[in-house]
Amino acid sequence: MKNKGILIIIMALSLLTTLSSCSVYYFGFPPNTENVSPEVLDYVKAHFYYCGQITRWNDGFIDVYDETNYKRMPEILKIWNEAIGGSTIFRLSQNPNSPIHIFNQNGVFYESEEVCALTIDQNCINGWHRDTIVIINSNPNLFYNKFNIYLHEFGHVIGFDNHTIGDDDIMGYTATTCVIPEIMVAAVRYVYGAKTDFSMEFKTANHSNSEVMAASGTP
Repeated sequence: MKNKGILIIIMALSLLTTLSSCSVYYFGFPPNTENVSPEVLDYVKAHFYYCGQITRWNDGFIDVYDETNYKRMPEILKIWNEAIGGSTIFRLSQNPNSPIHIFNQNGVFYESEEVCALTIDQNCINGWHRDTIVIINSNPNLFYNKFNIYLHEFGHVIGFDNHTIGDDDIMGYTATTCVIPEIMVAAVRYVYGAKTDFSMEFKTANHSNSEVMAASGTP
C-alpha cells in the first residue's frame, strides 16, 4: 500500500507538471492544429505572443464600452467577430465598468512619441484578457484615418501583440490600409479555437478607407 501511495503521488506530480507546461503554452485551450499550416503557426508565434504567451479573451460575450461614441464601432466589432468565427463575440455596452473601455485623451504617447491611439492590457491572467483600455488621441492637430485606427487598435484588443511588417494590412504600424488578409483570419481563428478553413471568403475588411479627418472631427 505504501509503494502504491508513492506511485500515485508520482503520477499526480507528473500529471501536474504536464498540465502546467501545457498551460504555459496553450493555457488549457489548445486549438485544433490538424489542418493548420506551418505558415499560420509561425504567424501566430510572431504576432499573438505577449511575454511568450498566447493571449486571448474568454469564449462568450465580451462587453465593450465606447466612451468616444464612434458611430462605426458596431462595424469594427462585426469585422473582428467575423474573423474570430463565433467562439468569442464582442458587443457594445453602456456599462462603464465593461472589461474593454475606449475613451479619448488629448495627447497619447508611446516611448516619447505621440501616437494616434494606444491599447493597454491592464489585467492579463495566464493568457486570458480581463481588462483592456483603448486610448484614442483627440489632439485636434493630429490627422489620421479614424476607421483604420479603431480597426487597428481593436486588433490589439483581441490579442494581436506585435505589428506586421510593412503597410500591406490593418496591423501594420501605420494602419494605412484596412485590409485583413486570409492568413491573419486563419491565425485569429487558430488562437480562438475555431476550425480553420482555408477556403474562407473573408479575406479583407473591404470597407471605406477615405475617412481621414482631424482627431477631434465628427466621426
